Amino acid sequence: MMKRIIERLPEERQCDLWHWIDHERQQNRRRRIRRLGEGAHAVTYTLRGFDERRCIFVHIPKAAGISVAMALFGNLAGGHHTARHYRVVFGRDFWSYFKFTFVRNPYTRLVSAYEFLRSGGHPAWRNNQRFRDEVLSEYANFEDFVLRWLKPRKQWREPHFRPQHEFVELGGRLVMDFVGRVERIDDDFATVRDRLGIQAQLERLNPTKEKHGTLGDHYANDAVVRRVQDVYAKDFELFGYPPRPPI
Repeated sequence: MMKRIIERLPEERQCDLWHWIDHERQQNRRRRIRRLGEGAHAVTYTLRGFDERRCIFVHIPKAAGISVAMALFGNLAGGHHTARHYRVVFGRDFWSYFKFTFVRNPYTRLVSAYEFLRSGGHPAWRNNQRFRDEVLSEYANFEDFVLRWLKPRKQWREPHFRPQHEFVELGGRLVMDFVGRVERIDDDFATVRDRLGIQAQLERLNPTKEKHGTLGDHYANDAVVRRVQDVYAKDFELFGYPPRPPI
């Protein structure tokens, strides 16, 4: 009953209430260190760096997030969580911390996500392999996957295909202080680094290793282009990317 009542409130008020109701849990989330995987493929997550640097990094999948997080924090920070999630975890601190993200052209991000998961994804993330085996295996190729699976959804089983704006909005408005772009990542990373007042070197980590054809090959069918335009319409509008593939 309480959950249904809270969900009727404006999103900002919902976040305030959930932070207050689960305050101890949120404090534990800010302190804990979590490790996944084994050996060379082990990864570490912790939000401690956010409090230390008074910042929040929203990591959008397949938009250089691992490279950025490792360079700034030495770990994967919070993973693929949304601004709403961090608003609940950090409470009012969310508004005083420097909030930033990196976005990518929806066309290149979609291909990168598809090829990344088709090859099995990251060894530490078992859900990547499950998505490949249970979903991607049902489709002959990228075109088949886009036309038969990709569509607007309220719930996304795999965050790699979730529209980027959903990661960085709260109550329908963009709440980032800075939005960098993968297409100019060196300059935009330098902006973030200077804003945080630290020395950090950006390395290219977790690239999509296996690619089947060029970007033009993936978007040779106009029906595929129209589907991408439809599913990621707000990403094109909000981040100013051209509606046609960059080919």
